[in-house]
Amino acid sequence: MVTGRNADTLASARAALPDDVVVIRADSKSMADVERIATEARVRFGTLGVVFINAGIGRLIPLQDVDEATYDEYFGTYVKGPFFIVQKLKPLFEEGSPVIFNGAFGAHRGIANW
Repeated sequence: MVTGRNADTLASARAALPDDVVVIRADSKSMADVERIATEARVRFGTLGVVFINAGIGRLIPLQDVDEATYDEYFGTYVKGPFFIVQKLKPLFEEGSPVIFNGAFGAHRGIANW
């Protein structure tokens, strides 16, 4: 299952991936979308052997220009969304299923305004 917000990127994924891969347009910050992802996973797969979380956004904004809305968008994308996705998917985990969180490249290399 592949999820994402960008319709063009999802269309490219749909074209490149095998037919048995489920592609869903969803926003990890949306609790309704999180519930929809969990429901779709339960219906399509029943159980999950691994979950790979790669939600992210990237805008280079100087610290002094970050407003509350931008902060909320980043927090929702990097913390709130992944937390609730894992919470909703947890009942589907097989014994020992790993959850992999992919972090931002900026955590490994200094980038101005990251």
